[in-house]
Amino acid sequence: MPVTLHERLAYVAASDSLQAVDTATGEVLSTFRPRHKALYTDKHFDASTVVDGVIAGRVKETGDETRLKALDLNTGETRWTAEKADYKATVAAAGPHLLLHTRPGVAFASQPASSLIDVRTGKVAKDIDGHFSGECTFDGLDNTICHTIEAPDKRVFAVDAKTGDMRWQLPDPAANRIAPEVTSVYKGRVYGTTRDNGPIALNSRTGADIRTSPELAPILVNGYTGLTIDEGTVVAHHAAS
Repeated sequence: MPVTLHERLAYVAASDSLQAVDTATGEVLSTFRPRHKALYTDKHFDASTVVDGVIAGRVKETGDETRLKALDLNTGETRWTAEKADYKATVAAAGPHLLLHTRPGVAFASQPASSLIDVRTGKVAKDIDGHFSGECTFDGLDNTICHTIEAPDKRVFAVDAKTGDMRWQLPDPAANRIAPEVTSVYKGRVYGTTRDNGPIALNSRTGADIRTSPELAPILVNGYTGLTIDEGTVVAHHAAS
């Protein structure tokens, strides 16, 4: 049940519809079922995300190999295609101009398992060291927060959302700081939990702890509402005034 937030509304996607829900009352305000004719189709292209006017996805090659490809959102014309195919690769949005390209089939530490790709050119903005297989989320300002909870590579780090340059990373043994489990990112804050301290919030640009600790770790948040899931039910928590 994919859910997104926009101001005071939560948009809930079902298999054949999109519902707008008032986060204050839980009332379904509208239901949209698309009936528009397709502008173009490409049966060989598996679309994954839309970034900066580009549809990014994969084209199936032989076996489980796929090749990264980008199409123009308005025309369907090819913007660029990756030079080589990868085994069971995935692609996801990671910022205004960035894609996270993950290659779980990479078996050697000398070859990065994930890279941040400039969606406009298809070129690598930054290779992520190690066997990173997590997620990267744009904070709505100028930072992309990447995180994974899988051992032995559990970590959280931030990069410049335009260039891919590293800003900070946790854990930081020298400062005796561990990596939290990230639940959401929004406008300069990283929300998450730690085993010992419960819900926490970090400055997304510096990685520093925000002194006023949140009472919950929302899975989605905006300037009005934070959403959590309690036993399968989506719960809205209104921001403090």
